Amino acid sequence: MNDIIIKIIDIVNEVTEDTKITEESLEMSFEELGIDSIAFISIIISLEEEFCIEIPDENLLLSELNTVHKIAELLVMLNNN
Repeated sequence: MNDIIIKIIDIVNEVTEDTKITEESLEMSFEELGIDSIAFISIIISLEEEFCIEIPDENLLLSELNTVHKIAELLVMLNNN
């Protein structure tokens, strides 16, 4: 899962200009980090392209996938199915 987390951090940092995720901020919500819904959708699109998956619509809520750790858990689950 560490490889997934590192890739998520890379993608979030690529998409957002003013926010830089570090290992210390994995549990901070995107709202706390200043990531808005537009950046969130860009992150999701990049993740889907990188991991060759489609995240189900019911999971595409910023309130649900609001930390790097939560996204990593979802990606692991989707890769196992």
